[in-house]
Amino acid sequence: MTTEELNKMVADTVRYCLFLDQQKKPIKKGDITKHVTKDYKGISAQIIQLARQKLLDVFGYDLVEVWRMSIKEGHPIRKVDSGTYILHNTLPSNMEIDEKFEDAKVIALLFIILGLIFINRTGLEKGELNSYLNSILPDADPAWRDNVIDKTLVSQLYLEKVKTTTPDGKEIFTYHMGARSELEIGKLRVLEFVSVMFGESKVDPSMLKEVEDEIAAEKAKTVVEEENNNENQEDNQEEETQAKGKAKRKNKKKE
Repeated sequence: MTTEELNKMVADTVRYCLFLDQQKKPIKKGDITKHVTKDYKGISAQIIQLARQKLLDVFGYDLVEVWRMSIKEGHPIRKVDSGTYILHNTLPSNMEIDEKFEDAKVIALLFIILGLIFINRTGLEKGELNSYLNSILPDADPAWRDNVIDKTLVSQLYLEKVKTTTPDGKEIFTYHMGARSELEIGKLRVLEFVSVMFGESKVDPSMLKEVEDEIAAEKAKTVVEEENNNENQEDNQEEETQAKGKAKRKNKKKE
């Protein structure tokens, strides 16, 4: 593969990611392989890494691989290496919700659901969620509400919907906080909403400490990743300088 072909694939991947982000659709590694790197096997990881750096340097977006829920031994668990990505804006946002969430009713519904999930701690079954929402939002159209939850909030990873099956064959759907909500809103902000909406008594002190510990751990992880990225960039620059030096020496010998 030539450098020109490599650069074209990186540029195509960047455009593809930006296009999907405009629609709030998750970016899947399999789709990048299918649409961008289909003629070159085994290089998707390299292309994604180069595109990630380009998105960060040029647009201020981090291409983040997000967790997804899966079922193990009948229980929902987080699958970290999901092959699913979203773009996260690393530029200061003053804690504003993404501008594409123009509908205030959708924002309100999302925060209420996230608040209920936090109070419940282990996710909310569909029946329980509907019961709570019927009580809190009696005037909301159930058909509109269900459509927003499943067609918008779940598909855009603001909520995670998990299906489990009981021993007698009954299907149960449970809603959890989605990866995009964690990135764009954050658990601390949801807790603040819970204390205002439902009262401070609903905020368990252990819940607050758990969130603060998670935030501290995430910050420490980010620092380590930045240090590793800086080291990799320095190594790449050194290799590039050495390669240029070798090329110059070869040219001099030819002359």
